[in-house]
Amino acid sequence: MNKRINRDFVAILNVLSLLREKPMTYVELLNSGYFKGKNQLNFALKRLNQAGCIEKIKAVGVYVILGRGLTILSFYPTWNPIPTEVLDIVVPIGRYGHEENSASRCRHRGHPYDYEEG
Repeated sequence: MNKRINRDFVAILNVLSLLREKPMTYVELLNSGYFKGKNQLNFALKRLNQAGCIEKIKAVGVYVILGRGLTILSFYPTWNPIPTEVLDIVVPIGRYGHEENSASRCRHRGHPYDYEEG
């Protein structure tokens, strides 16, 4: 993996690890000291949200971890190397067609992982 993807992936794991402890607001996540800035945190939150790993409870403004995120964390200590299914979160969602409408989204963007359904 290149350094950029590795840094992004670490940011994703940091968000999941923090939210496993307790629900947190955006400001609490940002001030946790695990992120180099808003861009890194925003990237991680966006990817995790797209992948269905976290959800923001708008009424109280906190992020909570969902089942899929807990599953990813439960496999984390034994990864060697990191499985490609998990990398789906880092690379554009839909690489293997797991998400709804992902194939058409990939084709629409002209993504290099284009494939025909069927």
